[in-house]
Amino acid sequence: MLGIGAGFLTTVIPRWIARSDIDPSPTVSPSPTSSPDPVIPVDLYPPIARDLDTDDLYAGLNDLDIPTVGTGEFIVASGVDEPDTSVPMHWVRVEIEEDLPLTPDALAVYVMSVINDERGWGAKGRMAFARTDGAAEYRIIFATPDTASKLCSRPHEAAEERIEPPGMTVEVTPSPSVGATPSPSPSSSPILPPPTEPSCATQGMIVIDAYRWADGVRSFGEDRVAARIYLLNHFLGHALGRPDVTCTEEGERASVMVDHEFDISPCLPGQWPNPMT
Repeated sequence: MLGIGAGFLTTVIPRWIARSDIDPSPTVSPSPTSSPDPVIPVDLYPPIARDLDTDDLYAGLNDLDIPTVGTGEFIVASGVDEPDTSVPMHWVRVEIEEDLPLTPDALAVYVMSVINDERGWGAKGRMAFARTDGAAEYRIIFATPDTASKLCSRPHEAAEERIEPPGMTVEVTPSPSVGATPSPSPSSSPILPPPTEPSCATQGMIVIDAYRWADGVRSFGEDRVAARIYLLNHFLGHALGRPDVTCTEEGERASVMVDHEFDISPCLPGQWPNPMT
């Protein structure tokens, strides 16, 4: 598996994919049902004062002007992978809020490479992930800070019992080693949240703040590549049922399930669930 960095995806030519006929907006509530809209402090998201670099392009960014507030409407990155039926397999859909400077095709390829890396959650054949633009078990959603906070008011709460969204049709293949197979498209009827809204992780939503995707995460400093890998693996970990943990040993590499948005010293940052070194 190739590493993620300046030498990654050299054959990918970023291009904007037109809106697919799958509109995810019925399956995404624009705001939590059980809490007031959060207030986003403007000073938390100052303009990003650096030039776009090669690593940004590989990560799907085509501009560093990330809006703080978005439309709440999403497009789906089109494409369906051939699933690996030799291991337990999960379907993943990549969604992007409208008007974010993200190239769907490049972003989706980058996301799938990270979560299928041999250092990821699927290490040693534990599981694999396949991309779909139809119904999916896990939805990786890139959103503005405002929309992200509304979609996921409890981002660090691990999934409990998985809840299949109403209206999502999946078929289970006869093979016990293969997960749900997506239908050609999700239901077009609106999906109503349950009376007590479960966490975004329990709903299979991995919500990525697009500003953090562009600017990085505190504990990783200027290493934005590692920060992006961390964001995907940490919040996918919550969707897989892993809670936040702590790290206290000096010089120890922190688990990917440590919240790296805070100072993790005396530990070292860690972006992979199963690092090889």
